[in-house]
Amino acid sequence: MMNLKVCSIDLIVSIIFSLVLTSEGGIIVVYSGQDEREISLSDTCCSGFYKLVNILS
Repeated sequence: MMNLKVCSIDLIVSIIFSLVLTSEGGIIVVYSGQDEREISLSDTCCSGFYKLVNILS
């Protein structure tokens, strides 16, 4: 019975670590086209600050 509990705990810990390591919770998204004063779309994309750029029309 003790061996089953150890295996269960190992499985739970493995699942949690795999979810945390594959999470993309740190992605920064920006909306482009909201304001005339912002930099160009090309400059926004090339800056490297954002992984996703949403374009508003």
